[in-house]
Amino acid sequence: MNFIETIAARRSIRVFTDEMVTDEQIKTLLTAGMNAPSARNMQPWHFMVIKDRKTINRIIEICPNGALLKGAPMAILVLGDLHISGDYCALDCSAAVENILLAAQAEELGACWIGVYPRPETRETRGPQKIVQAA
Repeated sequence: MNFIETIAARRSIRVFTDEMVTDEQIKTLLTAGMNAPSARNMQPWHFMVIKDRKTINRIIEICPNGALLKGAPMAILVLGDLHISGDYCALDCSAAVENILLAAQAEELGACWIGVYPRPETRETRGPQKIVQAA
């Protein structure tokens, strides 16, 4: 599949199998995220790979729209540090998430973006210093 076909084929998947994502696939997804463009190349993101079921369940409890993680074997949280890139942080993290989603499609993995920022209730839960997205 060429790149344009990968873009055209990408869909938000909301029902998952319990098949584990390999460490190599996770590395591919993270590499894609880390290679996203960012303002002044500040790269304000931090990636958290979560495979622990209890932690995923906690995300489901506190995250609006998090219920789709119910069957997901893992999640990647993209955390943005406002101290690094300020007003551009949300844009930078969005670019990283999109790269992760495209890499997931290329790896034939189902994925869905759960937008958390800029909802006020999620900012209050996590504090004003972090921007959180889930891929």
